[in-house]
Amino acid sequence: SLAQSVFDMPPLILMSVLCTATGALTVTDRFPKGPDGDPAPMEALNFDRELTTVGVSSVLLGFTGGTLTFHTFTSIQLRLDGGTHRISVFCVALFVFGALASGVPFGHYIPKWFLSGLFMNTAFHFLKGALLSYQSLPKVYWRGHTFISLQYMVTLLAIVTSIFFSPADAIFFGLILSVILFLVQSARASPVINVLTGNRVVSRTKRPFWEMQVLRAQGHRILLLYLQGQLFFGSAQRLNAVLSAAIAGKDVRYCILSFARVPLVDPSAARHLKNMKEKAKLVGCKVICCRTNHAVFGALIAADVITDPDEDLIMYLRGLKWRTKSTRSSKNLEHKQVNLPSPRKFASPSPGPLIQAEPDAFAHETDALDYCDELLVKDFCYCGNWRYEMTDFQVAYRDACTEGIRIDEHAFEDMHNLRRGLMADLKSYCEILDGLTKWDKVADDSPKFGSSLCFIMRGSVSLVQFLAQADQQDMLLPQVRGFSFREGKRLRRRYPPGHVVGKVAFFLDQEDKHGCRKVLSRDLLPNLVVSSKFGATAEIWVLKRSVWDSGQFPAGLKAELTKMLCEQLADDAQHANLQEH
Repeated sequence: SLAQSVFDMPPLILMSVLCTATGALTVTDRFPKGPDGDPAPMEALNFDRELTTVGVSSVLLGFTGGTLTFHTFTSIQLRLDGGTHRISVFCVALFVFGALASGVPFGHYIPKWFLSGLFMNTAFHFLKGALLSYQSLPKVYWRGHTFISLQYMVTLLAIVTSIFFSPADAIFFGLILSVILFLVQSARASPVINVLTGNRVVSRTKRPFWEMQVLRAQGHRILLLYLQGQLFFGSAQRLNAVLSAAIAGKDVRYCILSFARVPLVDPSAARHLKNMKEKAKLVGCKVICCRTNHAVFGALIAADVITDPDEDLIMYLRGLKWRTKSTRSSKNLEHKQVNLPSPRKFASPSPGPLIQAEPDAFAHETDALDYCDELLVKDFCYCGNWRYEMTDFQVAYRDACTEGIRIDEHAFEDMHNLRRGLMADLKSYCEILDGLTKWDKVADDSPKFGSSLCFIMRGSVSLVQFLAQADQQDMLLPQVRGFSFREGKRLRRRYPPGHVVGKVAFFLDQEDKHGCRKVLSRDLLPNLVVSSKFGATAEIWVLKRSVWDSGQFPAGLKAELTKMLCEQLADDAQHANLQEH
């Protein structure tokens, strides 16, 4: 009956799909490249096209009273007979079309045993390849013993099942075993790809030597875990075990989880993370998430793993028009599906890195590290009566960073071991850019900017590099390169007040006596952009290279600045060894 035929269709369709995929793989394994003269030697196997061909041919055969078949049998036999060129395939297609159009009953002239032998030959190649597949599968090592791969055992069990039951039942049984094997292997694999401590990795914000020394001594209180793969109930348990071991020590205060290479988080895994976050809170450890894609962010928000996103992260989410339920900082909103709100502020506004009360999610690893580093520096460097214990230039630097005020010339000089009065002598040769606001490009405010040194007296400057995007977008999916909110841009470093930027272009983007420039490419030089951190406005002194090379620039002043710039370049290289990449 028709109803019975409908129930028989799924096994036939499943067998058709499996035979098509297996046959296509067999062809490509036996013939990895086409013959000489192949017009498309680099053409990749397209399963969608193979399955579409099978589907269309089966529909045509069904409407014309034919029998369901699998075109891969014919293609495999064609390849085994040597007909690998497209002209051969075209000739065979013309012959088959002519035979169908003519209506000649070939079935009455071609012996039935020939067709049976054709199918038996194909089945023999399938069976031979399956039985000998253990030679190409990895071995399993357990307690010093070597065993055959579990994937091969699944193949053998499917073959044995096909002897006593229908082929459809064997395919379904093998599929179930493969899914179980995949889940077991995924649960055993560690979702943590790398673990770093805060004394071996710091944010991309440049810090003076006394703060770096504190981070080297106390940075072990920060853990940065890079996660990978999909997180479900099995892998989440492994992650919880890693987190429990990581925060077992009483010194760990902050645990940063990077989800850049996590495409999806299962609801059960999100609940495991929520429970782990609460347990970590009991021992004084704060769990912080960063670089989550849309799906992962939604899962973590729904499970209350993320409750207070950072202000910059909220800005990115609004730009991407992500919608999710309201966070803790906007419980006065009526609807659950709303645009993300603004975060809570400190009672006393501060333009420095700390602008929000205890955020638990950031856009990037460097933002999370910047937040944690700042808290460690505040607790172990600027604590107690630190204003009376530290030097005047250290106090002035800290005030410039936290209050957004201008660092005076004497503090700048003492910070870099320069003689008193040097900045006053330098000022007359510089172009003063004052009142710059966040995201302003320094070059736009100085038309003849060129290769110049920029002395930061207030605010901060970010070195932002614009990355060229490859044409093959499919090769650069977020699962491969890691998710990022800053597509096409990369923050190289952020310099607070009291530093000098533009040193690389200043020295290398100049012609030597042979007329050569040592800079590799001007496109690789980062753009100088006023940062939104460390104050609402910026003041920058710009010393142009043309003024430096002119005869009016004092030689003594040039020598003193050269010594300072050499020390800063060495300090930048030292910071790069610890900087998060």
